Amino acid sequence: MISKPVIVKDAAQKPVPCLVADIGGTNSRFAIALLGAVDVVRLTHDETYLVDDYPSLEAAISAYINILPEELRPRHAILAVASAITSDHISFTNSEWSFSRNSLQAQMGFTSLRVINDFAALAWVVPTLEKEDVRAVGVPIDTPAASPIKTILGPGTGLGVSAVNVEDGHTTVISSEAGHMCFAPVSKLQQEMNAQLLKTYERVSYERLLSGVGLFNLYTSLCLVHGEKSILGTPQEVSHAAKEGDHAALRAVEMFCEVLGAFAGDCAMAYGSWSGVYLAGGLIPHVMTPTTEPLFRKRFEQKGRYMELMQRTPTWIITKSLVGQFGAACYGVHAGIGKQQD
Repeated sequence: MISKPVIVKDAAQKPVPCLVADIGGTNSRFAIALLGAVDVVRLTHDETYLVDDYPSLEAAISAYINILPEELRPRHAILAVASAITSDHISFTNSEWSFSRNSLQAQMGFTSLRVINDFAALAWVVPTLEKEDVRAVGVPIDTPAASPIKTILGPGTGLGVSAVNVEDGHTTVISSEAGHMCFAPVSKLQQEMNAQLLKTYERVSYERLLSGVGLFNLYTSLCLVHGEKSILGTPQEVSHAAKEGDHAALRAVEMFCEVLGAFAGDCAMAYGSWSGVYLAGGLIPHVMTPTTEPLFRKRFEQKGRYMELMQRTPTWIITKSLVGQFGAACYGVHAGIGKQQD
């Protein structure tokens, strides 16, 4: 099992520099993890690059490595990517980037290159989280229902979902593409909203609603349902207008949190993660507020005969910084990088 993060104080350990990256549809976040002979995670030289500023993942990695001092040039790399990992060739769901793992390793000269799902990386970090790394959504639950499984999910450019099982000293991470499951309307308004979206999409997945583009889809479809003109043009405008009190934008954000709560509850039931559901993703700080969090919890708990169990299932927002890179580094600890000097 991954130990809690500590600071390396013994220079004789000669920790191994490892490139850790959290690659989404909008941002590429890099750092160097210094991995030692014991289960240690320490990050340094974190940088964020816009995906649209680089023609390829190779170009972004090269740009990052070129700014590093010689002693931190990595021979190992762990990439947490927003895509399913099923073969050597990987295409990103929400950007034009694609790459071959074997070709990238050869081009960069890495001794080892590991690629995992971005939310799998977040799952690896969850067992290491301290109280100061999370914030409860709703009233904190002191005695959650017993389960070794936790679910991690969240909206950003896309919608990611994973789970982690820590049992008998062993950690198992399960990645998924659950964000692409079909949206299930639970009210007449949501049915009408879904009907509007089906005019644009052949199939309405949860990611079509719970993402940056999804927030805009909610705004425009709800305007159509209510017979109103949509005047905002981007997800950023919707988020900003909601904070300024715009009725139509606020209505979209509230619906976003209701749908997110229902989806999170379904994921908790699918995985049996009664000990906790953790929220991450770039949109969470923009939509989860003291006003909207009760809407999230209400829909999270409304699971019919399972309502009492859902009421005892806590939900948390991960507030830890650099969490994607840190999760990739935790996977590096699990993989044993740094325990044998090369």
